[in-house]
Parts: sequence; structure tokens; C-alpha cells
Amino acid sequence: MQNKKEKDCLFPNFRDLGGFLTRDGKRSKKGVYFRSGMPGHLDEKEIAFLNHRGIKTVLDFRIDEERKRAGWYQKRQNGLDYVRLPYYDQDSVALIKEMGEKQSFDWLRIYTEVLKEGKNWIRDVFFALALSEDAVLFYCASGKDRTGVIAALLLDMLRAEDVWIVTDYCLTWYSLDHNKSSFFATSPKTMVMFLETIRNQYGSAEQYLVQAGVPVSLLQRIKERILI
Repeated sequence: MQNKKEKDCLFPNFRDLGGFLTRDGKRSKKGVYFRSGMPGHLDEKEIAFLNHRGIKTVLDFRIDEERKRAGWYQKRQNGLDYVRLPYYDQDSVALIKEMGEKQSFDWLRIYTEVLKEGKNWIRDVFFALALSEDAVLFYCASGKDRTGVIAALLLDMLRAEDVWIVTDYCLTWYSLDHNKSSFFATSPKTMVMFLETIRNQYGSAEQYLVQAGVPVSLLQRIKERILI
């Protein structure tokens, strides 16, 4: 789980997806998959931070507009395997804008939309998670929504106990400096209902991922990498 040192580190909302118990009596190994919010510019200090944790691959879910706003005008590698996997869905963005005007955010509706419209993106992300030979960090802007959907699918595919998945999601609220805004709120109920939606509509996270085009062999590779 997250400690104060990680909370205050160069990567906002940073945490290791290791240490979670599964419904099969297994545990996710630390040092394999990490999630966070947007880093600075992957400068020398940030690269050293990643190297110390064995992270050689970073998956960036931000669209070009977000990268440019943050000053990321070019692809930065710095010895990393920097993989751009942007996700942008017009319907989701329109929904968020509408909700923002009302100051009432229905994140379950957004996440369900991502499941429906983002299958190709989710497939590509899981290919990258499976094929990397080293530890992987994935992030979006705040590390809450796109990152949260991928983390939930990953942990549920690994059959992590629901309490761990919900706790991981809710840690974002406590990790971000700007957590006073309702935009960044992470309600346990949202993730509980999201997991119910996955199971009711697709059977399980693993069945959803297979339907999205991720081969069972690659899902097995992810399990072999992280489960002990």
C-alpha cells in the first residue's frame, strides 16, 4: 500500500499494485505494476526514482492537448520505453463537461462509457502490460479515471478481493493535493458499482478483456508476472 514517502514523491498519486490478496489465496507481487498521476517531465530525478524501482516502461494515457498544457511537446524517452496510449472519447468528454457545469459527477456512468467505447484502447494497454519485460508505470493526468479503470480491470482480472480494489481506487482522494474539489472525489460506492457492472454485463473482468481482444495467453502472462 501507499506510505508517506510515496505520497510526497515526484509522481503524484503514485503506488505499487503489489501486496493485494486474491480470492484464490494468492498475492500480487510488489515491483511489477505501478500507477500514478502525471509526472513532471521525466527529468533526471524522476528517472532515478523510476530506475530505483526497476521501472523501465511508462504508459502515458494523456491526449496531445493534455501533454501540451503540461509542457510535454515532444516524446521523451530518457532511457525509458515511453509508450503513448492516449484515450479520448467524445461522449465521455461531453458528459464530464455537462457534469462539471452542474458540479455533480457521475463517475460510474463515465467508467461504463469507457468500457463500452474504449475496448481497443484497453486491449492495447493490456498488450503493453503483458509484453513488457520490466516493471511498468501507467498514468493519465491525475491518475484517477483512465488510470483507475485500468487498475480496476487489472486487479479484478487477477481476482483481487474487492476490498483491495475499492481501497486502491479511494486512495486517490487522499493522495492528491487538490482533493477538495468534487471532481477528484473517489467514492467507494462508485468502484463497488463499477465492479458489479463489469460482472453483470460481461461476466468478469477477464471475460471483458477477452471480448476486447486480449488473448488468454497474454492475460496468463500478466498473472505469471505478478501473482505469487
